[in-house]
Amino acid sequence: MEKTRLKYNKLKEVLAQKSKQNYELADHLGVSENTVSKWVTNTRQPDIETYHDIAKYLGVTIHDLLEATPPPIAKSAKKPRTENS
Repeated sequence: MEKTRLKYNKLKEVLAQKSKQNYELADHLGVSENTVSKWVTNTRQPDIETYHDIAKYLGVTIHDLLEATPPPIAKSAKKPRTENS
């Protein structure tokens, strides 16, 4: 069974909704703007404690920053059976 993946790119959406820039979040957290850029582009993810700090700074919940999405479903190459098959 394949595990559910977490989609972390909602950070970009939330930053835009709150009219915040990457550098502002970086300054608040004491990290580089490059680090925040990696979080926003889903190249890397912050640890859970940092997610808590991000959520608090943006006035949202951690759930607002994270979105669970199921893995894509592969389409079957088989044709559906008909009554005459």
